[in-house]
Amino acid sequence: MSAERPGISPLQSRIPFRVRRILSWIALAAIVIVVWFFVGRDLWRDYKITREEERAAEDSTPIGYVGLHYRRTYNNRPSRFIVEREGRRLLWAAMDDKNLPTIYFDITGAAFDPTLNLSGGFGMDSIVGIDYPIFQGVDTTLGRHFPPRKEVFGMESGDGPRAFPLDLLLKAEVVNDEETGVPFAVVVSRGTGRAETYTRILDGRSLSLGTTGYQSEVRPLLYDRRTRSLWLPGKDQLDCVAGPLQGKSLPTYKPLVKTTWAAWTGDHPRTSVLVGTDREPPIPAE
Repeated sequence: MSAERPGISPLQSRIPFRVRRILSWIALAAIVIVVWFFVGRDLWRDYKITREEERAAEDSTPIGYVGLHYRRTYNNRPSRFIVEREGRRLLWAAMDDKNLPTIYFDITGAAFDPTLNLSGGFGMDSIVGIDYPIFQGVDTTLGRHFPPRKEVFGMESGDGPRAFPLDLLLKAEVVNDEETGVPFAVVVSRGTGRAETYTRILDGRSLSLGTTGYQSEVRPLLYDRRTRSLWLPGKDQLDCVAGPLQGKSLPTYKPLVKTTWAAWTGDHPRTSVLVGTDREPPIPAE
């Protein structure tokens, strides 16, 4: 008669050790599932909600960008935006600040229909635009203040890599920038969050682009300061759709990479980042 192992019942002694081990794991898994069902799910849901709230708070942390206050009041607007005068069709641009005649864009024979899908009407240069961009490094106060998940557009440049924060671009719509003396513009469409760069050289002269306060089919309607012609982003270029330069276009300049601040600085630790505009100089005349 064989002796039984101490602490093991006769029934257990007849069950192979491997089977007992499997049964133990099954019992443990069942306990875990029950605990998860009654307790763990709620804890995990609460954790995810808390984490999402923390990330939302981090992403919405206000950044003190420089010089981004609006130039004109949104309340100084006309009752009619499109008028006909002396055989010309005119689109309201702005109330003059010096009690001079109201400013209009000439849209006679325009390549777009301003009566369709045109929104806004806040006035020329009411949206801030950026004419004299200010860049800072990663280790500056603003650079260290950016949350890691902040969306930016990165660009490789002969002057060193640079980043354009998406939320800043959405406020400005257009950035008049230059690289190694070559003028280019960064333009963002509010409706899509898509940004492109375009050269600002036309017929050997540099153009300065400003905001009209209008949007056409979620694309920003811009103007150039020299001729007050109107421009819309096209497929591969910035197209002049009204005014003396109608039919001209500005080609794309360099590709932008949409990424996060953490990813961009990880790959480009010596990058500079756009933090605002210098408002001391006047708006360019051309």
